[in-house]
Order: sequence, then structure tokens, then C-alpha cells
Amino acid sequence: MNSRPIHVLLIEDNPGDIRLVRELLGETRYGQFPLTQVGRLDAGIRCLNEATIDVILLDLSLPDSQGVETLIRMHAAARGIPIVLMTGLEDEELGLHLIQAGAQDYLIKGQTSAPLLSRALRYAVGRKRLEEELREQTRFLQSVLNSMADGVVMADETGTFRVWNPAAEHILGSGPAKRTVGQWSDDFTICLPDRVTAYPPEAIPLARAIQGESVTGATLFLKRRSQGDDLWLDVSARPLRDEMGLVKGGVIVFRDITESRRTDEALRDSEDRFRAIMDNSPALIFLKDLEGRYLQANRQFETVSHLTQKDLVGTTDDEIFPPAQATAFRENDRKVLEADAPMRFEESAVHDDGTHTSIVVKFPLRNAEGRCYALCGIATDITDKQRAEEARQQLAIYVPRFLKDGR
Repeated sequence: MNSRPIHVLLIEDNPGDIRLVRELLGETRYGQFPLTQVGRLDAGIRCLNEATIDVILLDLSLPDSQGVETLIRMHAAARGIPIVLMTGLEDEELGLHLIQAGAQDYLIKGQTSAPLLSRALRYAVGRKRLEEELREQTRFLQSVLNSMADGVVMADETGTFRVWNPAAEHILGSGPAKRTVGQWSDDFTICLPDRVTAYPPEAIPLARAIQGESVTGATLFLKRRSQGDDLWLDVSARPLRDEMGLVKGGVIVFRDITESRRTDEALRDSEDRFRAIMDNSPALIFLKDLEGRYLQANRQFETVSHLTQKDLVGTTDDEIFPPAQATAFRENDRKVLEADAPMRFEESAVHDDGTHTSIVVKFPLRNAEGRCYALCGIATDITDKQRAEEARQQLAIYVPRFLKDGR
């Protein structure tokens, strides 16, 4: 038995009923139910602010209030204190209506025993505490759901939505609107990541969760049927089970990854363009880290060096070129990194057909924070131009002599 006293406010004006309640409470150890009694509703409402009250025992027929209105007024004033009604009418439909209006329980006058009264009062207090705890948990969970940036949607085993947090509505642009899992997608065409193939309805993550499956990291592409931006979603889903392990629904958590997908696509496009420029340029283009190890080179560099990208990455000039040539390259790299600025050099390298001379522009590459993390070089071969210039100069010397001797 709970040893904590339960303070009872009895609002009753009939002397006989008052005496009966006192007697019944006396049979259940009266000290466990300290009693305050008033005969009018207004007086009872005032008592709520003047005394410690755990439960209200309320008669519906009072001098200043009659019927259901009595309960309504007291419920509004009670601020969560449980109310047990006392009525002379044995009417189950009325009793259900009264409970829906805010009563915890109701007792029939003349049919109430001491154990029944004691149990009704204790259960009313206990249920009210449980209701408060449940409401507090619900408020906490709702606060968590409302503060989440990820969308959270829960549906029961019939596919009817039960939870739909603000982030889900914001991401999708609409709420559940009393639709089921199969209906809400009327606003979208749900596609596989190829953006063309429709997602089979039974394979949609929430539908799979309702069937008892778990889904992690599924990617969905949503095409809006009306005007608006299409969406990329990263979705995970889990079945909801009761204490017996039976599936009672499913929940999905999803986030909008549209911007990151667009960024990734833009980056891939940029990389593809960069690679196309690199591989179709007649110049030699290369990237080295700050230690002089090759990070990347274009197709022309591979052709001249007879090294594939796989063999080239991670090597240094010392491993590719003759010592004198490698030393000259390293020295020019050092000048650029020390100056932290683009510089232009004339460098020579041995090719299959002999030594070639190139004009090489070298410059530092910077990350998002502005720090240099690599060096890029673009080498334009000027050997043919030099050879042509040498031939022209030799011709300029030979022709005048030929004309003079010929005369």
C-alpha cells in the first residue's frame, strides 16, 4: 500500500453523501486520505489555490452549478489535478462522455464501497501522473523531432502516416495531408540514382520498413510532378516493432543531399573538362607535391617520358631524368616555391630524337585556405622554332656569300 497521503477535495452539498464519504474513507485508514470538504463549486475552485490537493471528488449537482457544466468548469480550474465524479445516475454512455470531458473516473452513489472508493482515488492519481509523464516524454520527443534538420516520417502497418516532422515538410514541400505511403508519392516520381528508372513501389524504403526490412543509405531521386526543383535524398529506414517483436509500422530518416549532388556533378564536370584540356594539349602539363613527387601529368607527358600515369605518380625527377637534368628541374621548382609566385624558365630535356628545349611556366597551387600545396608546370616545346631560327640565320649568312662568289 502507498504510504504517501492522498489529499482529497470533496465538493458535495448533501449532508448524507458527505457523511458516507467520510465513513468510507475512514474504513480505508482515514489518515491516508486527508479530506477537505466544501459545498459549492466556486468554493472548491478557491480551495485549489489555498490547500494541497491531489484528487478532486466532485458531485455534478451543486447549488451553483449543474451537470456536465460542473465538470467542465472544474476541469478548466484544476490545472491537471485528477477529478473523480460522484453521480446518482447509472448511465454508461453518460459516464463515457464525462471521462471524455476530463474526468478520470466516476462512481455511482449508493453503489460505492470503501475499497472501490479507495481504488478509484488512488488509480486516478496514478493515472494522472502517468499521463503527465507520457505528455512530458511526448513533448520532449516532439521537441527533438522539431529541432532535427533531417526529415523524419513514421507510418503504421497500414501505411498511414503518424509522424511527419517540420524538416520533412520543409524538404518535401508538403505534409502528409492524410495520405498513405502509396499516395504521398503522387506529387513525385521516385527514381533510382540513374534519374530515369522508376523506383518499384514495394522497394521504396518506408514500404520495405513496414514489411520488416531495414534500409541504410539508400539514394532516391525525386522528380516533382508540378513545377519546382527536383530532389536527391539520402534515406535510411527501420521497422517499428511492439514488445512482442511484431512489426507495427516503419520510420524513415532522410536528408536533402541535392546541393551536395549538384556540387559533386559540377566537380566531376570540371574534372572532365580539366582532363580533356590536359590530355589534348600539345604542351606537357604536370603537378608535383611540395616534396617534388609527381601527382598528375597529361597524356603528352606520358608519351614523352614513356611512363604511364600509374608508374609516374609518386616518383621524382631523380627517378625519371638524368642527374643534371633532374637537378635543373628541382632548382627551378625551388625558386617558384620560395618566391610563392609564377615564374618562367627555359629548360632542356632529352627526348627520343635528341635534346629539346621548352619554355616552362611554373606556379604554386593553393587550397581553399590559400596555402600552397602543390606546383604546376606547363612546358611548351620550342625546339622546332629554335631549329628553324638557326636554319634561317645560317641561310642569311650563306646566301650573301653565294651571291658574291657567283658573281
